[in-house]
Amino acid sequence: MKALLQLAGLPRSTFYYYLHQSQNPAKYQMVKEQIVIIFNENKKRYGYRRITQELNNNDICVNHKTVRKLMKQLGLVCQVRAKKEVQFLQRRSWRSSSKPAGTAFQDKPAESEIKLTLGFFQLLQPLLGGTG
Repeated sequence: MKALLQLAGLPRSTFYYYLHQSQNPAKYQMVKEQIVIIFNENKKRYGYRRITQELNNNDICVNHKTVRKLMKQLGLVCQVRAKKEVQFLQRRSWRSSSKPAGTAFQDKPAESEIKLTLGFFQLLQPLLGGTG
């Protein structure tokens, strides 16, 4: 054994450290399995906070930082549902107004006003030195 370690260039303590580590199961193996089960049971919508709460409800005391780290190692990312579009109902104003509700954003100039404005600028263009 001593000759092999010298040939590999490893100290004896390092060899026995890795030998001991390989015999022990992973520290959080049971917790990882529970995280995956909880994650999949809830349609991949639970994040680390809710999973931590579920683990604590199942009498597995784990810090939320540990759960987050383990989820990152496992590649578990929760799917965020898209928010539904809120349809705003047009309500009548409590103030008395002559316009019906919903027409405040529809104030567009009439076509006759546009034509008059264009005609006015066409008249002014030769006076201001432009070609027209």
